[in-house]
Amino acid sequence: MGKLIIGIVIALLIGAACRYFKLPVPAPPTIYGVLLIMAITIGYIITDNILPKEVQETPTTQQSKSE
Repeated sequence: MGKLIIGIVIALLIGAACRYFKLPVPAPPTIYGVLLIMAITIGYIITDNILPKEVQETPTTQQSKSE
């Protein structure tokens, strides 16, 4: 959930910076572009939830591996 919030905040900051500095928005200006960006984001979120999380090793786990 934290990654999602960080991603949204960064996206809003990039959008605000583009507007403030009068830069073109870094996205296609059509509905297909919006759908593509949404699909990429949703795919990332779903994949992040499906893939197994990495388990951090503790000193006990490291000792048992070396034996």
